Amino acid sequence: MVGKADKTSALQLERTQQVSHLSRRIVDAGLAVPAVFFLELHRPLGALFYNSALLLAPITAPLFGLERMNKLQQMLSDDDSIERLIQEIELYSFSKPPKTAKLANRFRR
Repeated sequence: MVGKADKTSALQLERTQQVSHLSRRIVDAGLAVPAVFFLELHRPLGALFYNSALLLAPITAPLFGLERMNKLQQMLSDDDSIERLIQEIELYSFSKPPKTAKLANRFRR
């Protein structure tokens, strides 16, 4: 029983790290607003995304890697992971200074 609990906690930790990494990449790319909009809009379709990802795996696996696609499929199928991803994106985007502030500082000289 203890081994199963350790495996579950390790899986949760890995998912948390994946969500954090993905949210930072989304915000750094400047896609926070469209990503949150897309995730909120399509949240009820999580199971459909999971099945679609399974169907498209032979096509997308060579492009992105099989392991990465499996992790993405698992994350999109779990409603809690989607909610955590939205929260992480919002948290990271609000804690990061806007890019327009950098541009404004350049022209103040």
